[in-house]
Amino acid sequence: MTRLSSFARALVLVMLCGCGDGDPAGASSASAPPSTTAAAPAAPAASTSTSAAPVAAPGVDPWLDRALRAADPRWEAWLADAEALRLQILVTVVDGSGTWQTHELRADAEYFYPASAIKTFLAVASLR
Repeated sequence: MTRLSSFARALVLVMLCGCGDGDPAGASSASAPPSTTAAAPAAPAASTSTSAAPVAAPGVDPWLDRALRAADPRWEAWLADAEALRLQILVTVVDGSGTWQTHELRADAEYFYPASAIKTFLAVASLR
């Protein structure tokens, strides 16, 4: 359970970095960036997600969806309003043998990777 708790904290930090203050009420009023701006960085092409489960919405990774919802009940509301919150999550899990599994939520053409993302890893490392 400790591993899941650390995972949940890391994802909350990612969500806060990608969504401003993390407040669903305040973030939903933000307008989308104009589509005529310079091309945004593309999401990584390698992904282990194959097809979504029948109950999952298109583009939702079932593993990530289950992990988030099990970690904290607040994720239910955040995931339901992911588009309005502009919530984007990209998680790479590395197992002991060095195999990488990438799980993503809304990591499409709108995907944004801030230059200060290294602070997220620093914060996660400080939690250990």
